[in-house]
Amino acid sequence: MSVIGAIVGDFFFQQGSPGIGGLLRTYTLRLNMDALFMAIILTALFGVAVFSVFAALDRAVIGRWYGRGTS
Repeated sequence: MSVIGAIVGDFFFQQGSPGIGGLLRTYTLRLNMDALFMAIILTALFGVAVFSVFAALDRAVIGRWYGRGTS
């Protein structure tokens, strides 16, 4: 969710140098569909990667205390 929030925030409230949201807006205004779809795909892959990293951290750190009990 944080990745989506950062991209939407950059899309609507562009401050400083443009990020992924600024690139999405630029590609949309220029009707550059190839670059737009590539940016969307890379954004989705980045979101999955961030989620996977934090899920692994959750299992490694929190999993020691929770979820390993006997039922």
